[in-house]
Amino acid sequence: MSCTSSADAKKATPWKIGCALRLKCAGSVLPEHRLPSSGLDHPPVERAVYLSEPSVGSVLLIDDSYLQLTTREKILRGAGVEVCSATSAESAMALLRGETGARIRAIVTDHIMPGRSGAEFVRQLREARPEVPVIVISGLPEAQSEYDGLNITFRQKPVPPEELIELVKRVLGPPKPAS
Repeated sequence: MSCTSSADAKKATPWKIGCALRLKCAGSVLPEHRLPSSGLDHPPVERAVYLSEPSVGSVLLIDDSYLQLTTREKILRGAGVEVCSATSAESAMALLRGETGARIRAIVTDHIMPGRSGAEFVRQLREARPEVPVIVISGLPEAQSEYDGLNITFRQKPVPPEELIELVKRVLGPPKPAS
């Protein structure tokens, strides 16, 4: 599927990073749409979701911090993990509801995000996809209690790259065979 028609654009996933909004679907990125500046002008970032067979598995990263998100992306991609990214719980849920959502085998999320906390996101996720492993990373150790009964792995920041890779690979398990 390519994102060339307006019908495709309506089915595409909204992508917000910094002050830019992009729509992405099946390896294509539609032209950038400018949003009002939030005071933090990050350069627009093009991130397509490539639907090739992953070597380890597909992980959804969720973090409103540009630096945290891009750092984790680079670390996991370097370890052979296919990565999709979202900057809010709302955009993550949109991605999970779309075509790419079925390929997501694990989620790594921040706790504090605009709109909805990580705990609120995980509660909503558990209603739709209770089987998906979730790793929550937070700088607030007291936040762990908000996830009681939600079957998550909690880690306090900072999480060294080696630990992040090991955590993700452990929750993904062995690669699924190509269909």
